[in-house]
Amino acid sequence: MNSPLLHLGLDIGIRRDTTALTAVYYNPDWQAYCLWGHMCWEARKDLEGHNKDVIIQEATDKIVSLCDTASVVALWYDEYQYISEAQRIRKAGFGRILKPVNQQGENTAFSNCLKGHLDDGDFLMYKDTQVLNHFKNTSVEVGERGWRIVKRKQTHPIDLTVSIAMALYGCAQSKDYQRSSYNENVHTRSLMSAA
Repeated sequence: MNSPLLHLGLDIGIRRDTTALTAVYYNPDWQAYCLWGHMCWEARKDLEGHNKDVIIQEATDKIVSLCDTASVVALWYDEYQYISEAQRIRKAGFGRILKPVNQQGENTAFSNCLKGHLDDGDFLMYKDTQVLNHFKNTSVEVGERGWRIVKRKQTHPIDLTVSIAMALYGCAQSKDYQRSSYNENVHTRSLMSAA
């Protein structure tokens, strides 16, 4: 059974933030980009109040699992926050999917990509309260080069918005959009159910 060609976006939360993993693909029948699935992990603390890295490890476990069970083309992630875990992905044999993004330098590019596809109506998302809340928490700064995703309030997470923007940006740059045997009704599944 084939899955669509998935582009994953990973936004890692540091301190009080969340970590978000999303998957986006292009559907040639609809001529649209689609959100295939998402997962979000809340930051956890140990007994002394320090953040645990377990969340990042859980995200990596999910990524490796997806690489085993789905057609993952790329993982778009902030290279400075994910160095050791990217090595785990390489050791698992999936180094080809790693696409580092400098979130500070490329934020405008993926923010404008998301805005453009939302404005054009060719990015489709399923209804989900968590995704909606992250979008509601998102604001933008407008500069010389265009839009830049920022938080409306520092305590409100926007990680799903950022990870979706990175995955969509990567998918929109890809030329390998389709598989003739892929069927939307048969093959779609959420990241939660993927083993």
